Amino acid sequence: MTTAAATHADHDDHLNRGMGTITFAQGATVSGPTVLNDHTTIVKVHETLSFTGNLRGTALTIERDVMHTITDEGKAISFTTFHGNGTFIGTLDNDQVTLHIRYEGVKNSTFTRGNFVIHGDTSQMNDVHGEGHFRGTQTGGVEGGGSSAVQYRMHWTVSTHTEHTEARDDDRETDTD
Repeated sequence: MTTAAATHADHDDHLNRGMGTITFAQGATVSGPTVLNDHTTIVKVHETLSFTGNLRGTALTIERDVMHTITDEGKAISFTTFHGNGTFIGTLDNDQVTLHIRYEGVKNSTFTRGNFVIHGDTSQMNDVHGEGHFRGTQTGGVEGGGSSAVQYRMHWTVSTHTEHTEARDDDRETDTD
């Protein structure tokens, strides 16, 4: 899976910008845990992302969590890097949408932060593209149950195009055989 390459700009100069809250709720384990060594464990889980604000609805995703434990100056430090993707169903600025979402980030016992990208899923929404970032205080556990609610900021575009249904031929060229 490619990286979700969202911008870290504040989007204040973008026409379609928004903000809100994302709640991450971990569900069933898909696979793992796979212990790579004493310091790294990988698990795949179902994750439900609930959005409020300009993006409102729910994304059902599969997330890959890589849990790291390192020792720094004799003190154990634990954190998790994660990335996931899935389908969002809800509204974007009051328009009903179905979107693909891809996200990545890092979390520990006190914070969660990362980036996400969205793009259209249905023929009516093919031209929707957006990106944003999220950051907040962890309110649940790092691994396993619990949830965390973070704030997001984003911007999006909806490309428009005009279809020309008639041919544009001015008969200036002639066939020569």
